[in-house]
Amino acid sequence: MAAEYITEIRDYVVDPCPICDKAHTYKLKISEKKVLLFGGGRNEVLIEFPCPTTNQTFKRAISNPADGEIEVLKSGTDTDIEQSASTTTRALMGAEFAEWTKNSQSVARDFCKTMISISAGAIPVYFAVLNYLGFEEVSGTQLGQIQLGQAAVLPPILYLAALLVYVLALRPKLEALSADDFVAFRESRFIQLNRFIFTGTFIFVIATGIAIAIFSSVIFL
Repeated sequence: MAAEYITEIRDYVVDPCPICDKAHTYKLKISEKKVLLFGGGRNEVLIEFPCPTTNQTFKRAISNPADGEIEVLKSGTDTDIEQSASTTTRALMGAEFAEWTKNSQSVARDFCKTMISISAGAIPVYFAVLNYLGFEEVSGTQLGQIQLGQAAVLPPILYLAALLVYVLALRPKLEALSADDFVAFRESRFIQLNRFIFTGTFIFVIATGIAIAIFSSVIFL
C-alpha cells in the first residue's frame, strides 16, 4: 500500500555556530505528520550539522515540529539547495507498522483494564497487610500532625481515585464524524487517553508509596 506525502524543505538557523560563532542556515526535510501510536517514536531527532566555514561537524537535538517530523538534513546552505517543496512517494505502512497502528488503541485500553483490576485488588491487599503487621495496636501513634490511623486511610482513597481515572479513560465518547474528521478525532482521543493513563498511574504510584511508608512505620514502632 503506497501513499503520496508532501515533503517540505524548511530553514533551520544555527546562531551562533558552536564551531565558528557565525550564523548558518540549513535546510531540513520535514515530512507530513505521522500517526500517533501508543509506544510510538521519539519527539526529538539528533542531527549532525556541517560547519560551512571549517567543514567540521557538530550535533544538535531538534524537536519535531507540531505538523510534521524531520526526515533528513539537506546538505549545504541556501545557495546550493533547491527552494521548492518536493513530493515523495513512499510506502505508508510495512507489516509491523500496520500491526502497531491496528493494535495501538487496544494496548492503551488493555493497560487501563489491567490497572482497574490492580487498583481494586490493592485495597483488600493493603488492609490485609496492615492487619498482619498488627496495625490496630499502633494506630493511635502520632506521626507529626496526624495519627497513624488517620494517615492509613489515604492509600485506599487514592487507589479508588486511580481506579476512577482509568474508568474515565475507557469511557466511550459519542461524536458525529466524517471520514475526513477521523484522523483528527483519533489523535485527540489518544492524547486524552494518554493524559488519563498518566494521571491514574501517578495517583497509583503515590498511593503505593504512602502504603509502603505506613507499613514501614508499623514495623518499626
